[in-house]
Amino acid sequence: MTLTYQWEIIGMKKTPSLDGLSDVVISVDYKYTGTDSDSGHSGDYYGHTAISAPDSENFVALGNLTEAQVSTWVEAILSTQPGSGSSSKLETMKTLITMILTKKLRQLRLT
Repeated sequence: MTLTYQWEIIGMKKTPSLDGLSDVVISVDYKYTGTDSDSGHSGDYYGHTAISAPDSENFVALGNLTEAQVSTWVEAILSTQPGSGSSSKLETMKTLITMILTKKLRQLRLT
């Protein structure tokens, strides 16, 4: 099974002002989808993560952010957060998606 992954940002929470900056994103709701290239079936993981205080030199206000920028932040955060065992949270999410798809594909073969 070969999976490709895709982020979808489904919500962001902001604070009007933080450390002299306006419209600062403080948390993100996301969907992480893994799609099996052979079968086309997919599995989703929904989550939420806090965003650390921004660096004023690289700050981008909420209205100017792209989904790609926010996805990059979320991936970087989840790559460093602890997950199951010695894995990162991101690796744990990938494992769970693989388990979901494996179960789904087994059930399809039995019907």
